[in-house]
Amino acid sequence: AGTSLTISGLVTDTDCAPISGAVVEIWHAYPTTTAVEDLQTSDSVDYDHTSEEMEYRGQMATDDEGRYSFHTLKPGGYLNGSTFRPSHIHVKIWVDGEEKLTTQLYFEGDPLIATDPWAKQALEVSTIADASGALSGSFDFSVT
Repeated sequence: AGTSLTISGLVTDTDCAPISGAVVEIWHAYPTTTAVEDLQTSDSVDYDHTSEEMEYRGQMATDDEGRYSFHTLKPGGYLNGSTFRPSHIHVKIWVDGEEKLTTQLYFEGDPLIATDPWAKQALEVSTIADASGALSGSFDFSVT
């Protein structure tokens, strides 16, 4: 159960040239409620570190034009110490086997972003919903 989410975009170098074959690795917590008022009553949310499926984790290589796309479920927020983290997706970019970037993507409008020490406006993804409620958004990465 959860909200369908597709994120796509480009991986380029600092000269805006597309990087073919870059590996985009993602992982996120189990989907759950993202409504702030519901977080305190929701079940504990965590990452899948132990199952054979390693759910909500994946890697994809960019195509010849540097494009990537992944489909998942929108992650939920979770308690981190005494505060809740906003919904986010962890991302690593690998080029020729070398890790070039580790970051997190957040979702525009999430009220928990303001209190999260790692969130930055430049890392927010704007999403749109289709008639079924499925979300899609775009985010481009530039790596050295």
